[in-house]
Amino acid sequence: MNRIILIGNGFDLAHNLKTKYGHFIDDFWDRQAKEIRESEDWIKEQEQEEKGEISNQLIKTIYFENDYFKLKFEKNFKWYGLRNNVKYKNKFLEQINNAQNIENWLDIEKIYFKELKRCKNTFKEYESTNPEKAIEPIKTLNSDFKKITNELEKYLLKELRNKNLIKDDGSIDLEYEAELQAEFRKIIFEGKCKDNSEDCKKILLLNFNYTNTEELYKSHKNYSIENENLKIIHIHGKLADTENQMIFGYGDEKSEESKEIENLDENRFLSNVKSVRYTETNNYSELADFIKEPYKVIVLGHSCGNSDRTLLKMLFEGDKDKCKCEEIIVYYYFNPEGLSDNFNDIRNNIYRNFDDKGLFRTRLRDKHHSDRIPNKDLLSGKNTLELFIERNLVKVEVPSKDFIYKLLEDKENTEFVLNNYYIGKYQVTQALWESVMGSNPSYFKGKNCPVEEVSWFDAVEFCNKLTEILNKELEHKDKKTKYYKIEKSKNGVIVEPIQNANGFRLPTEAEWEYAATSAGKYKADKDGYENLEKEIYLVARNKETCEINDLGWNSENSDESTHSVGTRQANDLEIHDMSGNVWEWCEDRFRGRALRGGGWRDNAGRCRISYRGGNVPTLQNSDVGFRLASSLQF
Repeated sequence: MNRIILIGNGFDLAHNLKTKYGHFIDDFWDRQAKEIRESEDWIKEQEQEEKGEISNQLIKTIYFENDYFKLKFEKNFKWYGLRNNVKYKNKFLEQINNAQNIENWLDIEKIYFKELKRCKNTFKEYESTNPEKAIEPIKTLNSDFKKITNELEKYLLKELRNKNLIKDDGSIDLEYEAELQAEFRKIIFEGKCKDNSEDCKKILLLNFNYTNTEELYKSHKNYSIENENLKIIHIHGKLADTENQMIFGYGDEKSEESKEIENLDENRFLSNVKSVRYTETNNYSELADFIKEPYKVIVLGHSCGNSDRTLLKMLFEGDKDKCKCEEIIVYYYFNPEGLSDNFNDIRNNIYRNFDDKGLFRTRLRDKHHSDRIPNKDLLSGKNTLELFIERNLVKVEVPSKDFIYKLLEDKENTEFVLNNYYIGKYQVTQALWESVMGSNPSYFKGKNCPVEEVSWFDAVEFCNKLTEILNKELEHKDKKTKYYKIEKSKNGVIVEPIQNANGFRLPTEAEWEYAATSAGKYKADKDGYENLEKEIYLVARNKETCEINDLGWNSENSDESTHSVGTRQANDLEIHDMSGNVWEWCEDRFRGRALRGGGWRDNAGRCRISYRGGNVPTLQNSDVGFRLASSLQF
């Protein structure tokens, strides 16, 4: 049976290319910062300061402007916050930069479609009375969108060269990621899934990316497929190809809103409709010819989202009496950091392409008969526990065995004993919580935001369940023991630590504070409470120049909500959010159970790392979460 390999962005990511939206937008702002630093006014100001011609009190305000934004900055301007301190000229850039839930390029296309609908409403309102005003929004949107598309093309070309996928002469390096290639060849040429091989007459690599990573598989040495029977189609165009230009827009023409836009008497609204732009090449007709014979679809890193819905519906369902699609197989991504995968997301997106749900159930191969997409993690030889630790925790080493540590603000001057331990790089996220517990109690939703509205009892139960889940991935000899003995009765919950247990747990106050001070690198001032507030700087790499807003989400910068973990500066141990975002439960008793770090609604004083808080262990609040710890040994 013929085989169509649907290639999406996950295919490039598996080949270690940085092609996510987040990679692109971070690089974009890095380049803007570089452009500002190289601007005439900035250089002149730096030269004046070095010569002593201006004092710190009289620093000149400098202005900067390019095609995308305007910026007014002074000496204390933080590059870290560049993207949040500009006045946008490109309004589409503003939309995508400020969106909190962007994960895939599909989400960018959704925002474009949303803006397209807004332009539609303006057009209909002024079409007969003020034609110029009617078309101005769609002209601006398409112009702004085109600039972002151009920036994306520049970024992707740079990434291919940086990763040495493309040689200096423009050809592809066939030795790139050779070990990964071997695994992908099994899927492409053998159709392997769960070790089942199938014969195939013709193969079509249907690439939805703009990159040319699929060219690594032009060579099919040792496989029986003939040259003429291996075909590649870049259905959305290709980088730096004038004959097959990039198509970026939307492709769901089933909705009523799409039909309304289509019926407007203004062609600018159709500029980025994928089905319209497919007519610029013969790609679509070649695909139509290929599917005249029976085929199966292998989804290899494609999200199968609505922005490609018209095309995908043709491939998956088509005319039910004539469609030759026999089966759909999904290769999904497993995330060892969050112990989750995207099989269900892909499945649900495929489901939307079927009017006949019975056909969907018979054509889509279930998860048990699907497989994980090859990537570095699967080839590393590390088990899931090792990968989880590597991504989520930091090892903190103390100077000696049974090291004595005293809390910075402990009036009793208690001596705590520390030995080497692991502590979370981040506060536990909602994504990780949901993958372990199956639900999300948080008030502020966001999979990369810290989980909140969890009690101390909830947190210790999570630690036990996480240990149990990871044990399923281990050989018997490596299994970890749950840290807590939890007994529930009508009178409440009793929690006790289990002696010599090595599973996941909450950090003690001493462990939390020692890690927050970068393993004791910084010491407390001894001049009283006022100077102790300086300790909010201790979680930063440079305590002389960093401010609380650089370090954590607090009452001044949080906009009264939590934010994604790891988006503020880390300390010298690469640990994030020790100040602000959410309070963190600790193991110890202090006014109930200890809480450290402050949260999004707290001022700088309460977010200092020495501040001790506490509450009843049943407390559930939108500014209370936790991070993991463990005494795991390898």
